[in-house]
Amino acid sequence: MKKIIVFVFVTTLLFLYSVACAENWVRNGNITEKEWKESKPLVFGALEPAPGYNGCDGSDKVLKFEISIFSHLAGSSFDVNKIYVDGIATGEYALEAWFVSWLFHGIVRELPPLDGLNWTNQNKISVCVGSLAQGSTSDTALQNIVLWYDGPVSTTYHSTPSGGTADTSTIPGSLEVCNTGQTVAAVSGPGSETSPTDEKDPGKPDFIVKRLELSKYNPAKSDRIKIRAKLKNIGSDDISSDKKIETRFYLSMGYKEDLHSKWIRIGHEFTKGSNLDPGETHWEEETLRLWEYNQIQPGQVYNIVACVDRIKDSHNKPGDYEEEHESNNCSTEAVFTVATPPPPAPSQTTSPDGKFTWSSAGPIDGMVCAQIIEPADPDAWNDNYFCSNQDYGIQWSCAGPISGMICVQIIEPADPHTWDDNYLAVPNDSLINFFWSSAGPIDRLNCVQWIEPADPDTWDDNYLCYTIDVPPSPPPAEYNFSITNLTFSVKDGIKLWPGEAFSVSATAYNSGDNPSGNIQIGYCLDDVLIGTDTISASDFPRDLYRSEALENAIAPSEPGDHTVRVCVDYNNQTQETDESDNCQSIDIRVEKHLNPAIIPLLFN
Repeated sequence: MKKIIVFVFVTTLLFLYSVACAENWVRNGNITEKEWKESKPLVFGALEPAPGYNGCDGSDKVLKFEISIFSHLAGSSFDVNKIYVDGIATGEYALEAWFVSWLFHGIVRELPPLDGLNWTNQNKISVCVGSLAQGSTSDTALQNIVLWYDGPVSTTYHSTPSGGTADTSTIPGSLEVCNTGQTVAAVSGPGSETSPTDEKDPGKPDFIVKRLELSKYNPAKSDRIKIRAKLKNIGSDDISSDKKIETRFYLSMGYKEDLHSKWIRIGHEFTKGSNLDPGETHWEEETLRLWEYNQIQPGQVYNIVACVDRIKDSHNKPGDYEEEHESNNCSTEAVFTVATPPPPAPSQTTSPDGKFTWSSAGPIDGMVCAQIIEPADPDAWNDNYFCSNQDYGIQWSCAGPISGMICVQIIEPADPHTWDDNYLAVPNDSLINFFWSSAGPIDRLNCVQWIEPADPDTWDDNYLCYTIDVPPSPPPAEYNFSITNLTFSVKDGIKLWPGEAFSVSATAYNSGDNPSGNIQIGYCLDDVLIGTDTISASDFPRDLYRSEALENAIAPSEPGDHTVRVCVDYNNQTQETDESDNCQSIDIRVEKHLNPAIIPLLFN
């Protein structure tokens, strides 16, 4: 006989919250099954391999529950005896399979005995899940088995492993806190049979709902759900073949069925007695049109149960037929979550490089916008604009291409409102190349989506894509300066004597491009720099002659022949196409003074 053992997992980790104030950590008896009240906090079990845990067989798994969460929420009023077990959605069937496996091995229908066990300072309790229970259900369903706390709490908020806090009184909050790896979607699922709670009256039929399936577990508010109930007669007798068995379908809010007085009946079906002889099964179907029920809202959780041999919505009593059990006619809850509608389409979409933005709600401040209008289209095409971060000369036409411009046709084949003569245009010398797609963005191009949320004619996959040509680089500048004329003069206009002042005039010519900076002219006497002039770049454009002069230069003290040299760009700051014509030279003669002793001889 397989051994089922429950044990307490002792952890050395510190509690996230102190449990020193908790009053009662002594368990007086088994953990019993009790239907979860949706306002009460719960924790899901985390299913893990069992080897290494005391008492589990090699094929077992272990289901761990973090009960320290309850002690934090309850504070000083915590009482471990107020912890109960239940299943949510598919967890109900998993819990039933678990209990059946225990009963098969002669163990009571509860979490096995924990009498007198002191759980002080324990973080988690763990229960072995044998191979029989594993084979009867799934890991996901087993992880929808929960422990919940039915005592008073001082808070429903607890820290999460990922940081922050979560409300443990909600399904998403409890999943976040216990960090089992479950998702809210996993909590949805089909319903199954329930176990009888009354004594068996043998020799009669016994009708049950073996399985309750939904065609969608995350429908939209606008959807319809097909409901399929698998009925079965597990009794030892039948009813007359000409008689009918009524099955009713009920809607409730939340994960657990409402009080029967609050059930919303959504339909009923009749099954012939001949279809449910002992051991036989039969499927019945019903349809739920979500939009017909104001109680159903996006983002909320609901459940459906099916009850066979149901003739009254509440206080059914035995139904039409006496059965071996009267307490097992209804299924467990088939749980579904109504999808939250997607957010409304954005009124603006922008290209990846930020150059263009589409607006379906008017022009955009700070951008250059062209109105995109189709007068024949009634679907809100009066406030749409295509905007750019600078003026590219873009124009719109809803009456054919624009003459003298480069045009791209803007068309939506599914739109019947004359979208066959609309064009976006740019000037002929534009560097922008536009490409239109009515079936999604074009690979390897920058694209901006054109969308009009109010237009039903598939204006949700149209994109204007583009490339921008890089303008050719201008040719490198060519500079060339030269000295075209050079003159020399002295004060008296005749001879130059040692130490006497003289002047040099030069004409500079720019035969190349406009200079990028100022140009220097240098004056040299016998290769020694004696003066400079600066010509401003703005005063020396292409094809200009400019005269410059050095005044009051001093002649050498040594009589004889000397050389004056004038150079434009003398310091070689500009690279020129021809450096050989930058300079010109002129020879000057400095006269020698006569000896005073021989002057009288010249006049005798």
